[in-house]
Amino acid sequence: MSYHWPGNVRELQNIIERAVLIADGDKLQPEHLPEGIKIAHSFVTESLDRTLSIEDYTKEFISVYQSRFNEQQLADMLGITRKSLWEKRKRWGMSRK
Repeated sequence: MSYHWPGNVRELQNIIERAVLIADGDKLQPEHLPEGIKIAHSFVTESLDRTLSIEDYTKEFISVYQSRFNEQQLADMLGITRKSLWEKRKRWGMSRK
């Protein structure tokens, strides 16, 4: 429920249908989902296990997801503008990989 879905409804429907087909039991488990979704869940779970400032969390979030999402998608997920994202990267010495 907390995963930010970057695609459209049909893509989500395809992922769910695929998971239902490969699931053995009555419940869908993380192992039935594509790797990208499992990685996102892992990041959130690991981040919650540590004490991070909002700035540290944001920095880690950007470094983990910048290879998978474009600038606008990253900014939207963080609830900031693209300019703010650019300024944060500049301040932290992070380059777009």
